[in-house]
Amino acid sequence: MIGMPSNNKDQSELAQMSGMGLEFAGSIIGMVFLGWLIDGWAETDRLWTITLGIMGIIGGGYNFFKKARLLTKRQNAKYRANHPSNPKKTDSDD
Repeated sequence: MIGMPSNNKDQSELAQMSGMGLEFAGSIIGMVFLGWLIDGWAETDRLWTITLGIMGIIGGGYNFFKKARLLTKRQNAKYRANHPSNPKKTDSDD
């Protein structure tokens, strides 16, 4: 198929990229839920829901960008290995 990963390593990287969004959303949802539980227990009006929701965005965003940066570095290194920028000239090139 066109555009499908060719080997297991490519499939693993694709799975990591797909999971990054779910991890980001999960951190936000989990922290908001925890804040909602604390608000119900402490009888506070959305204080912990908002606070922990913001912490979930910050923490999840940090992990998302850290993983995205690592995957980008790997892809760039793979691309550079397969596409040299300065191919050596041979005598037949002249």
